[in-house]
Amino acid sequence: MYRVLFTVSFASTLLFAQTSAEITGRITDASRALVPGATVTAVNTEKRTERRTTSNDQGYFILTSLDTGRYDVTVEASGFKPTTRTGLKLDVNASLRLDFALEVGAVSEKIQVVGEVALLEANTAQLGTVVTEEKISELPLNARNFTQLLTLTPGAAPISVAQNAGGGQTTPRIGILVFPAINGQSNRSNSFTLDGVYNNGHFTGTYSIAPNIDALSQFKVQSHGDQAEFGGVTGGTINIATKSGTNELHGSLYEFLRNDALDARGFFTARKPALRQNQFGAAAGGPVIRNKTFFHASYEGYRQRNASAALALVPTPEELSGDFSTTTRALFDPYSTRADAANPNRLLRNPFPNNRIPAARLSPSIRAFADAIIPKPVNTGFLNSNARNDDPQTFPSNSAAVRVDHYISTRDSAWFRYNWSEQNTSSALALKGTAITGNIPAKNLGAGYTHTFGPATVLSGLFGFTSTSFFDVPVLTKKT
Repeated sequence: MYRVLFTVSFASTLLFAQTSAEITGRITDASRALVPGATVTAVNTEKRTERRTTSNDQGYFILTSLDTGRYDVTVEASGFKPTTRTGLKLDVNASLRLDFALEVGAVSEKIQVVGEVALLEANTAQLGTVVTEEKISELPLNARNFTQLLTLTPGAAPISVAQNAGGGQTTPRIGILVFPAINGQSNRSNSFTLDGVYNNGHFTGTYSIAPNIDALSQFKVQSHGDQAEFGGVTGGTINIATKSGTNELHGSLYEFLRNDALDARGFFTARKPALRQNQFGAAAGGPVIRNKTFFHASYEGYRQRNASAALALVPTPEELSGDFSTTTRALFDPYSTRADAANPNRLLRNPFPNNRIPAARLSPSIRAFADAIIPKPVNTGFLNSNARNDDPQTFPSNSAAVRVDHYISTRDSAWFRYNWSEQNTSSALALKGTAITGNIPAKNLGAGYTHTFGPATVLSGLFGFTSTSFFDVPVLTKKT
């Protein structure tokens, strides 16, 4: 399945799903008179990048498409002291109202307000909870799957319907997957976005591709979707923002191991089931050009091999040779079929003598096929089951992501991101040597550009491409 999104917004308010934040406000003097034409500059303290705009004739200003992170905001106007507010934290899709009351004075004099302001979003009626980078990296997650954190948000109930329990068929099954019902809606009514690009699975309310948690900046679970950019969703919107590089080079390298050699035997089991699980990867981010161009890249590999025990009922060697004398059910010769003289609507057949099929009636090719596919009977300890397939199940997976951000000027910025993943699975079927193999490739691409024309006009473009597929292939036998 392929989905392509190309959106251009040319207005003071963006109309597509976004993970960026904005700062709006009004500038007045000490007497509450309006201050038009004031210069407003927002500086990202980690990247030292700047976004700049001016207040309109009503004193209002807006800075849109800001990356998540911490900012210092400075307002300058002729005849007034420059005023700076520091330590402002912007989360995903946040809309911060920040009003300034300037004091008359020389430009050489400065007013600095240190510390965070109360981030009350008075500009919107949206309801949502932000899961920050600290929670993502520090809370324990089974196999590092971020969906387990969704239930930490208010109104989210860990209820999975049968079709998307464990991710469904179209989602790679790595760790514990949780797709909750949000505010009483069906858990198949949620929507996932990745940097504003739709990232939904085929049809079961799951995601198309899961980003490496070392590449996640934060995400927001929004449960009140009355905004146009989140239309078409009756449940919750999981709005994910990926990491961007900063002026400092950072990296990580990890390996998580699970092995039956480190496990204890279950009280009711005779032996420990085989398990080999390795999850490993690396991530790095930093500057390409300081204060201007940044990158972040990550890779994760997952290898799992565990035991299985599928039971089946197979024919014995005597039955394969045509001898069913040990069974109580009679076998009839199809070549002896004839009409009943007493009842023309009834057919009669003769049973095989002693329930034995003559060797001449057996097809050599079918017998050879049966010998190749059907295993010899064994004692499984279960009634009506005389075969066990204990071939291991394997779940190898690989994923990678890269993102580049470029700040052209204080009014222009662009970014590009590409995520790719693929999982190959092999699960044992009932008969020894048979299996079903699966392949789940997925990719998500996003690119954006923002230009600020003035205090009330912003051009923002977003291109997105999402692709996911699922292939099932049965393997009848490993014999040649």
